[in-house]
Amino acid sequence: MKITIATLTMVGLVGVAAAQPKVDPRAPIKADAKADVKVDAKAAVKPDVKTAPPKTDAKLDVKADAKLDAKTVVKMETPKPPVEVADMAKLVVGTWRCTGSEINADGTSAKMTATVKTKLDLDKWWISETMDVRSARGSFKMVAYSTYAPGSKKWRRVSVDSMGNQYVGTSDGAKDGVAKLDWNIDTMGPMGAGMFRDHLDLTTVKTGTKASGEISMDKGKTWKPVYEMTCKK
Repeated sequence: MKITIATLTMVGLVGVAAAQPKVDPRAPIKADAKADVKVDAKAAVKPDVKTAPPKTDAKLDVKADAKLDAKTVVKMETPKPPVEVADMAKLVVGTWRCTGSEINADGTSAKMTATVKTKLDLDKWWISETMDVRSARGSFKMVAYSTYAPGSKKWRRVSVDSMGNQYVGTSDGAKDGVAKLDWNIDTMGPMGAGMFRDHLDLTTVKTGTKASGEISMDKGKTWKPVYEMTCKK
């Protein structure tokens, strides 16, 4: 209807313009000339366009997507302690009495004794050791935890002592018999960073296991022995 009214309005205006008398361009323009054409503001055409979101009949089946097929759900099982830890525990768990020597930086040595208590710990995931050492230089204590990592097929070990040192290292495991372990350990303490190697021979458990250690403070260029001892249950 608005478009029709606007069309009629435009036609009317054209008719009015055609009916006007012709003006002689040579005639002088009167100063008091008044325009008879009036613009009706109401006659302006206003757009009647309304923007609406498109309608769609597509529906998402949220319930169907939210459902999980019970057959596809993988049950997460709690990991079990490695068999290697249990096997090692059969050899080492108990109280050990050790005798041996501690070796000073200048190469001299002094007698030492130690008591080592070993047990399965933390839900049988770790073998824990507490070692109490006594020598001419005084007492020394250490707490260590060892476990086996099936993924890397290595033993892992962490320990701390009563002199402010910490030790973190690994071992490739048994060699040349039931259990010969060589530990490669990084150390950090009051003397700075260093490297430590522990050697443990459990092939002679009945007659006494042997243990020894050496240290390097120059990133493995030179090694100095630290201790050696024999332990019996």
